Amino acid sequence: MLSGINSLLKMCRLKNSLLAAVTIIAGNFIAGVNISFLHLFLDCVSMMIAVGFANIHNDLLDIETDRINRPDRPLPSGAITLKKAKIACLVTTIAPVALGFTLSISHGLFYLALIAFLFAYNKILKRLPLVKNIMVALLCASPLLISVIDGHSWNPKLYPPAVFAFLLTLAREIFKDLEDVPGDTLGGIITFPVAAGVKKALHLAIFITGFTLLFLPLPVLTLTYPISFLLFTGISVAPVLIFVIIRSQKHQFDKAQALLKVAMLTGIISTVASIVIDL
Repeated sequence: MLSGINSLLKMCRLKNSLLAAVTIIAGNFIAGVNISFLHLFLDCVSMMIAVGFANIHNDLLDIETDRINRPDRPLPSGAITLKKAKIACLVTTIAPVALGFTLSISHGLFYLALIAFLFAYNKILKRLPLVKNIMVALLCASPLLISVIDGHSWNPKLYPPAVFAFLLTLAREIFKDLEDVPGDTLGGIITFPVAAGVKKALHLAIFITGFTLLFLPLPVLTLTYPISFLLFTGISVAPVLIFVIIRSQKHQFDKAQALLKVAMLTGIISTVASIVIDL
């Protein structure tokens, strides 16, 4: 029983789901949205389940290539049956939309559109080199839209975290594709590194990471955030991005993408901390 639950949680990529929930909480705080704890909790749960759907559905479609790239995953390793995975996929398809409509029509429609887009991404868009990386980057920034729905307006302070989330996710997705080149090549999957070559894909991922590093002072220069934002990100984000570049140049793509997740989390914390200090 417990092993089955653990396998499902592994398929859902719990860390990614939790990061999406943290992004929603941070987005509402940054935008100054005032909602009840229950409302915020349901916001987070809905998004976490939607992320779970995306990953379970993806694993169902990619079971054959995962036998080469990631044989330790629940489906190719046999830790969970195909039938149970399909049931979990169905549940995670319905649950976010249902929960969304309990909050408002806007929330329900948002999750309906999100699930439809995730389905289309897994079935079609992820087969398009670079386009699929851009789509994932946009999706990872989408939790910030919840604060717009909750607050009924867009706060300019959401621009920096949205841009950072997009850029860091885009770089991370390219590093993931670089890591999967052997399996994707054998499986006939044309990702950006396969189509353009490892060298060009690596240069692009490094360029995006470096550009993000140079972009860090901009929110302070535009007076969107206080000077403390630069201090916090300079301590917690900048060194991580430098290590990403170092690791990627050594072709340690798994470590590079793991570090980018750390950079995203520390970036969120730094953004919130700078606002708290400025209150």
